[in-house]
Amino acid sequence: MIISINPNELIGMKYDKDNFHCYNFLEKVYGENIPNLKDVAVNSAKDDINQYKELFSEIKYPTAYCVAVLGDKHIGIYKNSHIYHNDIDGVRCENVRAMKLKYKDIKYYDICKN
Repeated sequence: MIISINPNELIGMKYDKDNFHCYNFLEKVYGENIPNLKDVAVNSAKDDINQYKELFSEIKYPTAYCVAVLGDKHIGIYKNSHIYHNDIDGVRCENVRAMKLKYKDIKYYDICKN
């Protein structure tokens, strides 16, 4: 998986519902390796996460730096049994076990569409 910036470097960055939400976080980490939000027909990741899932290929088991779709309204990045994500509390890293308590469904995707 190709990333442009290590997500650790973004921990603590402030959430902004219009300019830096969960999908913008992915854009920053993946850089040019992921479609830009402006190229997707919605304004924010919360509008319709299903449109984002169509951009990627679902994988059965997570791999380093794969996309983690959390429930139906949130998205993050998986690495080493943790998920990096950006929500109202800002960018942070939480273990998958804790995330499963918050989100009933977590699915993983490769950013490279098959």
